[in-house]
Amino acid sequence: MAEDSLRVLVSNEYCRVVHDPRTRIARFTRTSAPIQSLEDAARHFGEAIAALDALGRARIRLIIDSREAPMKNDPQYETAMAEHRRQVARGIPRVAVIVKTAVGRLHAQRLGKEDHLQQVVVGTDEEALAYLTRAE
Repeated sequence: MAEDSLRVLVSNEYCRVVHDPRTRIARFTRTSAPIQSLEDAARHFGEAIAALDALGRARIRLIIDSREAPMKNDPQYETAMAEHRRQVARGIPRVAVIVKTAVGRLHAQRLGKEDHLQQVVVGTDEEALAYLTRAE
C-alpha cells in the first residue's frame, strides 16, 4: 500500500481503516487499546464496518492487522465480539490477517474457521500483499 495514495476512512480508539484506491486494498488495523465495554466496541467497530460497506465489499481486498490487538480468549468476550469479526470481513473476496505470534496465528485460524471466513493468516505485510495481489 503506497503511503501517498492512502485515504484514512476511520481512526478511533479501537481501530483504523485506510484504503488505497489504486490497489483497492483496505486495511483494518486493531489498536492496542483494550475493549472498555461492548457498547464502545459496537460503536467503534460499527464505524469501520460502515466504511468497508461504503467501499463496496465485492470490489476490495482486505488486510486485517491484529498484531497490536490485546490477546484475550475469554469465551464470553469472544462470543460478544464474533459478530464484529464476521461483519468486518463479510463479503470481501480476499482477506489476509496479519498476526505477530504463533499463538496469534493459531487463534486467528481457529476464529476464521468458526466464522466460516475465507482468509489467509500471515506474519508480515509483504505476505499479506503478495496474497492479495496475486492473480487468481
